[in-house]
Amino acid sequence: MKISYSVLLAFIFLMPCVVMARLGETREQCIERYGNVYNESKVDGNGVKLSLGDRNADPKVTPIVTVILFDNICHQINFLSRKLNYFKLDDVKAILEKNSDGHTWSEPKFENEDYSWSRSDGGKAVFTTFFEVDIESGAFEKLSKQGKDQQQKSLESQKQDKLKNF
Repeated sequence: MKISYSVLLAFIFLMPCVVMARLGETREQCIERYGNVYNESKVDGNGVKLSLGDRNADPKVTPIVTVILFDNICHQINFLSRKLNYFKLDDVKAILEKNSDGHTWSEPKFENEDYSWSRSDGGKAVFTTFFEVDIESGAFEKLSKQGKDQQQKSLESQKQDKLKNF
């Protein structure tokens, strides 16, 4: 049986693409993996949130990818699709395996239509109603809290300086 190359290529390109996350990558590696930065903002003090890829891509076909970096290292990745059932549970498990970083993920817990996992170092993952996958490193919460605390201290210091100069 002979298969046409065009039929084979059409089959490959029409299959849903499973995105592969990589916690621990640098900003440059995230951009190389997911595409250009189309939105950038500060979060939690010294964190940076990047929206990556093609801003005009159809979110029913290509998930929206957002990463949060602390000290130029990716500690959170979020994939969002507007296509129902874009992500399958096996896809999420494959993404988690790529993000084990030598640690073990728990068995998934299912409640309120969401699956959640925890990692032996404190990392977390949530698979929300087949639209969204959110993965955090074990250090994410600590870095986020430190950034928020640092931001709060800076605001209080600025407030004190204004009062002194008033």
